[in-house]
Amino acid sequence: MKQFVRVLILAALVLSPVAVLAGSPDGPRTGAPDGVRSPRAMRQFEQLNLSEQQKAQIQQIRQANRTENASLITQMESLRSQMNEAQAAGNTQKVDALKQEVAALKPQLREARQETQREIEAILTPEQQAKYRQLNERQNRRPSEATSGGRQSL
Repeated sequence: MKQFVRVLILAALVLSPVAVLAGSPDGPRTGAPDGVRSPRAMRQFEQLNLSEQQKAQIQQIRQANRTENASLITQMESLRSQMNEAQAAGNTQKVDALKQEVAALKPQLREARQETQREIEAILTPEQQAKYRQLNERQNRRPSEATSGGRQSL
């Protein structure tokens, strides 16, 4: 059960940055590019003091990557749903098989997120790049601390 929870947490962590790629139905928000709906991502972009041109470019990058990675995201969501159903039904064999499928998707989703970050970094000033990296490092550290009681997990 513990391992299943860890897999779900990892899947959620892998998907959360990619899910941020989805556009905002509420329209533009101050300080962040259109299409940024995650409060964490919004705060991150607000701290960068982006120009209007940079906001537009980031919106284009996010839209392109969202379209490009839609099938991966849909596939991961489907697997997570199937895992929840199998877990509720007590079908541990199916859960184990689905865990392997999730594990196979994780590197692809991680690469997609990293590619998006590289593309965004390319349009930032050197000062903004440093701040963006710092914010990403903080964000990437928090989940492991939350799931392992502050200890680094392997």
